[in-house]
Amino acid sequence: MAWEDTGTIKASVPRQKILKLLLGHPSTPKEICQTLDMHLSQVSRSLRQMEKRNLVRCTTPNLRKGRFYAITARGKEALNNLQKRSSS
Repeated sequence: MAWEDTGTIKASVPRQKILKLLLGHPSTPKEICQTLDMHLSQVSRSLRQMEKRNLVRCTTPNLRKGRFYAITARGKEALNNLQKRSSS
């Protein structure tokens, strides 16, 4: 499954950027779009897609606004595979 996840990340530069940002600390969609200079709709769509694949998780699911997202172990593994592949 890790290589399928790696392919999902590789297919989208926004997903790559978001996961790299989340490696540092959990963030809200608004923080992500401000830091990465992306539209909120693009960030929200990418987070939903990655959450379905268990690459990120919402750490505050009961909040309507101000939800924080964090990278999962599976997301770290997939990103690590992508970075190893890029460096070789």
